[in-house]
Amino acid sequence: PEIPQSELDALRARLQMNWSPPAGAEKVSISIYVSLTRDGRLAGPPRIVTSGRGAVFDAARESALRAVLLSVPFN
Repeated sequence: PEIPQSELDALRARLQMNWSPPAGAEKVSISIYVSLTRDGRLAGPPRIVTSGRGAVFDAARESALRAVLLSVPFN
């Protein structure tokens, strides 16, 4: 089912609060794909995609994963 925009905004704000991007990641684009259970927990591992490869992109992916794990449950 579709998630209301207000809930997406709250989820985004929570992730940003828990995310510390690594130095040099200012131009890294990150997409995070998650499936959630009804109670807001992860239904499976998140998929995190960056706009490139290399040490900065790897560090950005790792920091995004930490932010997701620190932010659950999303309720």
